Amino acid sequence: MGQDESAERKTPRVPWGLVTFLVILAGLLLRLYHLMSRGLWLGEALDVVIALTKNFGEMLKLVIKEVYPPFYFVHLRFWVGVFGNTDLALRLLMLLWGCLGIYGVYFLCRSGLNWSRRDANLAALFAAILPMHAYFSQDVQPHIILFAFACFALGFLFRAHQQRKVVDFLLAGLFLALMLYTNDSAIVYIIFLSLLYLLFLFLDRQAIIARIAGLLLSLATAVALYAPWLPSAIKQMKRPKIQSGFRYWVTVPNPGDYLDALRQQLGNWNLTLPFTVPGFISWILLIPLLFLVAGGIFVAIKRRRTKEIILAVVFLLYPVIYYVLSRVLFPMWLPRLFIVSLIGVPVLAALGTQMNFLKTRKALAAAAVIAFILVNVFTSLNLLATYQKEDWKSAGQYLSRTAGSHDAVLIYWGYYSAPLARYLRPGIELKKIFIKTKSPNEDISERFAKDVLNFSQGARTTFLVLASSNVPEQAFFPLIRDKLKLSRRISFTGLEILIFQNIQP
Repeated sequence: MGQDESAERKTPRVPWGLVTFLVILAGLLLRLYHLMSRGLWLGEALDVVIALTKNFGEMLKLVIKEVYPPFYFVHLRFWVGVFGNTDLALRLLMLLWGCLGIYGVYFLCRSGLNWSRRDANLAALFAAILPMHAYFSQDVQPHIILFAFACFALGFLFRAHQQRKVVDFLLAGLFLALMLYTNDSAIVYIIFLSLLYLLFLFLDRQAIIARIAGLLLSLATAVALYAPWLPSAIKQMKRPKIQSGFRYWVTVPNPGDYLDALRQQLGNWNLTLPFTVPGFISWILLIPLLFLVAGGIFVAIKRRRTKEIILAVVFLLYPVIYYVLSRVLFPMWLPRLFIVSLIGVPVLAALGTQMNFLKTRKALAAAAVIAFILVNVFTSLNLLATYQKEDWKSAGQYLSRTAGSHDAVLIYWGYYSAPLARYLRPGIELKKIFIKTKSPNEDISERFAKDVLNFSQGARTTFLVLASSNVPEQAFFPLIRDKLKLSRRISFTGLEILIFQNIQP
């Protein structure tokens, strides 16, 4: 991108700082779209409950018990203490992290890859409109934070690779440590990135010893900063969450899931529209996304741009690592865990605009960029407006309007009460049913019926909220028919409310 640097020097009047601000502002405005249309889903609500534990020490004990690192919960606790526990306050926090991630892409390109301001801003713009990044910038979960920290870790590491300054290796280590404190999956990323970096050092054979020493300094810094939490992390390893039902809902992936993960990171999601769209349309929309990213990989290889090649390999192979781990160890196929590989998409897409034949055909280059922007913006807006996990907000609002003081409101399982309770009006007592199971196919009908009948005693109407698919309804209904009569079923996204009328003796 040397020619771009020369062009940039010839046009000093371009206010690049303002351009960067406008790119981040555009990303913020996009992420404000339908910000409050969804309530918190289960994972978000449970994290908030942990963060709001009365005693700080008790909160840390819960974090250890639930197998999480502490940074996300500690910073969420302080944020809520200042700005409150409303959905708006929580989502605004994640929006700020999303904007920091957009700037992180700019920092990575400008400082780590030594790109021109124009090209760094283009990469930041592509990051701002990526649907997956936009969605997780609204999600009250630590994944978008991990993305931001990874951008800065890469930026400092790559800058240290070029300038070989100790302070940059130390700063890279700091952000690697912050990644470890944010999400356990960071250890997989750091190991993979380190091995990949070492491989390319040996292939380039340039100042290998100094750069290996710098990488080791970064890793040592990360380990030293992470050391205070290491005893807790070891305790968590002895009782992994996978043993408590986690495996039941995380599926073992197939090769198609890997391809879907790449497709979603590129920005190609199944659209939800008020009219039927032929399936091939989504593949047509994939063309400009794939064209620029594949072009970026081609340019990186042709020009032997080592750091950009590393980002390309991470994008392509990091999901493969999770695929293999899910197949040989235990199910852990959650696309949000490898959001860090998404960093390569906007960078490679921006690099793809530097293809030689595009530079000589400005109209084609402009068309490719415009198509990339339009497809991603449209998909982001559609995703933010339509994607819904469990719709606890609508369910809570329905129960608040319908349930009276003489009615019973039950929920199965008990911990699902965390998101539902946020949206129930004061005065509604939510009774929790929790039946520990040893396998997903275990017949719990008798124990379940006993709890339902016990909690519904004295009520006129019983509202049973189900968010679990393992309730054996055919065996359950005959056990309660002498006491309760099913009058209606109300369905919401990801859950259902069964309404029973109590049969008078």
